[in-house]
Amino acid sequence: MGPKSTAFKVTVSLLLMGLFLPVVGFAQEKASGTVQEATPPNDEELLGKAFGLIQKGAFKEARPILQGIVDRLKEKPALPYVENNTLHMYSHDQSEIIAFSTLDQLPEEKRKELKEKVWPWAIELEKTHPWKNISFENPILPTAYFALAHICTEEGDLKKAMENLKSSVAAWPDYTMAYGEIVYLLIGQKNFEEAKRVAQEAIDKHCQFSPVGRSRLCRHLGYIAIEEGEFDKAEGLFNESLKLEPDNPSAKQELEYIKQQREKKKE
Repeated sequence: MGPKSTAFKVTVSLLLMGLFLPVVGFAQEKASGTVQEATPPNDEELLGKAFGLIQKGAFKEARPILQGIVDRLKEKPALPYVENNTLHMYSHDQSEIIAFSTLDQLPEEKRKELKEKVWPWAIELEKTHPWKNISFENPILPTAYFALAHICTEEGDLKKAMENLKSSVAAWPDYTMAYGEIVYLLIGQKNFEEAKRVAQEAIDKHCQFSPVGRSRLCRHLGYIAIEEGEFDKAEGLFNESLKLEPDNPSAKQELEYIKQQREKKKE
């Protein structure tokens, strides 16, 4: 990150540990709660195998597995879509599953407000393709792109890493981890303005169900603020990170760094 920030050392490899926490693929009927299998188990298992290989540093073995997943799934309809009265949407967060499933139980005004804020795509989609059931599916395709980006980063191909990360968020605009890595790479390139734009847009529009992801993006913005000499702004961002993730050591370390810099100025 440069000489000013002391804690900006997190790389994609640290995020891979426990990142893919699959929800059980199921289709939920709004009225009766009927459950049925939705996510093909083979690609899920293959993705898990690829992650295991990545954690061992076996990138050459993991890459063709991930590329195979991408090649198969990128030809399928992009989620969210409605087919046979069933809405197919990505999620790997149980809180989102509960929130979206219970929208119909809210007063109309509150339901509209939530959709506009969190799921704006649902408003137009529901007008043209109303659904009776909801199939929440693991983000296998975006996660495969994310894992390929990790391999590219480890191999030093940052341009290809960025391409894969952009494909990841194109497949799933709410993929907070991928935004975090895009911002990380932009900071590494000293492209602070674009990094700030991407991070703030992700926080405002795409991180509703990812407090840890929002926390990391706040820290990224905090690192940039330090680099730009805006210590008060940086302090606010790291404190916001701690509100979302109270025990984060990086945020605490940066706050201590800011304190030290202020004390030096007084001397």
